[in-house]
Amino acid sequence: MKSLSLLLCLLCCAMGLQAQSFYEMQYTTFKGNEPIECKAFLVKNDDGSGFVRIKYKALDDGQEVLLQMNVEDEYRLNGDGTVDTMAMFVKTSNPESMSDKFEPNPELPAFGFIYDPLLGYYEPRLHVNVTHTGEKVINGRANFKATTLGLKDLHRKFLITYFHEEDEFVKNILQPVTRSISAAERNIKMHVIIVANTNDKSIGSSCAKDITRMVETFTDLVNYMGMQALTPQIISGNGFSKKAVEKALNATKPAPRDIVVFYYSGHGFRNKNENRKYPYMDLRANENQDHIKEAMNIEDVYDIIKKKGARCNLVLSDCCNTEVHFTNAIGNKPIKTKTKGKVPFRESNIRELFFNSEQVNILATAADTNQKAASNDQFGGFFSYYFKTALDKRCSILSSTPTWQQVFADTKASTVYKAKYTYCDKPFIPANICEQVPQKIIE
Repeated sequence: MKSLSLLLCLLCCAMGLQAQSFYEMQYTTFKGNEPIECKAFLVKNDDGSGFVRIKYKALDDGQEVLLQMNVEDEYRLNGDGTVDTMAMFVKTSNPESMSDKFEPNPELPAFGFIYDPLLGYYEPRLHVNVTHTGEKVINGRANFKATTLGLKDLHRKFLITYFHEEDEFVKNILQPVTRSISAAERNIKMHVIIVANTNDKSIGSSCAKDITRMVETFTDLVNYMGMQALTPQIISGNGFSKKAVEKALNATKPAPRDIVVFYYSGHGFRNKNENRKYPYMDLRANENQDHIKEAMNIEDVYDIIKKKGARCNLVLSDCCNTEVHFTNAIGNKPIKTKTKGKVPFRESNIRELFFNSEQVNILATAADTNQKAASNDQFGGFFSYYFKTALDKRCSILSSTPTWQQVFADTKASTVYKAKYTYCDKPFIPANICEQVPQKIIE
């Protein structure tokens, strides 16, 4: 087990809440040679999803056009097939008219984001025209300007320039954030067991990042809800072993209203002599040990925890689900855009997920059978990252009545997309692109 001093160090070094980014952009587009002055409000989530509202005056009659489009990150590729880590696009799709003026076949723009190595973020710098064939052409006449916004900038006067007052987004932003935690609820405890193979030469650094991310994720929730202080059991480093995991599981004795979280980051494998969907955790303290004897299937851990009878049980594993001699795929860090302040939680959203009157049991793993799990040494596992971004998004004030199905649908979609830009082997050709599809059980 890690000491309390190391736990405090992890919390101090935490990466900060994942959040939404807000931008107001101004640019000029053209219809033929006629300029059209546009303003756009972009809401971008850390998982790459979001939307943009674009307004301008129609050329034929001067009426205001207001459109909403979905947005999605799109990586750029170098000539050798690798991802361009210095630039990417935010592309638009599914235009919907939000005003009385309807404009058929509106432009579907893209916005170019450039990486700033000093800040460590991607920032919007370009308006890009997209041809009917999907080709992206930089609009050199765009006079592009982008301003990063924080929640304080999203006041009523600003919002009603892009929305109706009754729109859900506006109500979520302007609705006061209140908390009404009862004394009984403050006594609810979240039991967290984190197991990570930080000594492994190939993925140890990535696993260490995963510890920090998970400690932060659940500490933030516990602190916000005013529950009993979270002191997770962390099994890593020289304390990493099957015996330590079994001991931690035996020591976990939740009350009926409590919450139990088990999280694993390390190597995973399939036993070729069994037909099991979920992976084994490779819990060998060293390579000389037998990988079958020193392993536990994550589904068996799930069954053990379910029987303890807590109200909410969450069992996660970020590991490969293939042959034991394979190792994790290594990819580029996910795209992060600049934020201005944090988007707070809403109590009712956390209640929907963790304080529901009905018991909920969840098992989720990073990859389907015969698939690798991708990670990055400086960043951690992609499944873990996208789980956190999905959970933060669904618990934030910008969401309403979230469900665990939504959380894991978001996690799956982002992980699958990221895998399409990650190679499981060399050379960097389409045949070696990874396929990683997270799996789940929600009961």
